[in-house]
Amino acid sequence: MARVITADAAGAQVAGGLALATALLEVAGTVYDWSVSRARLSREPNDPPSAGQAIAWLTANRLDAPVPPDWHAADRLPHPIDSHPPLAKRLERLGTTIELA
Repeated sequence: MARVITADAAGAQVAGGLALATALLEVAGTVYDWSVSRARLSREPNDPPSAGQAIAWLTANRLDAPVPPDWHAADRLPHPIDSHPPLAKRLERLGTTIELA
């Protein structure tokens, strides 16, 4: 975890804390969106959406999500082999919150 924090600090020096926090949220949101999309595709295997439809559907659902979304929960434990601290802790170290980023 120390390496991730060090890398975040270096990234914040180069791009700024808010820019890095926004990028971290985009990655986290994309991972979440991908899992939702895969689940949706498994329910509709004979009628998969086009890429454009999938992006529009995922974007609309992300915009309707509660703030902060449940995938961001500060008390959520990372995967046992994940070397990254929880997203909330990383944002906190960057001096921002999910609402600001």
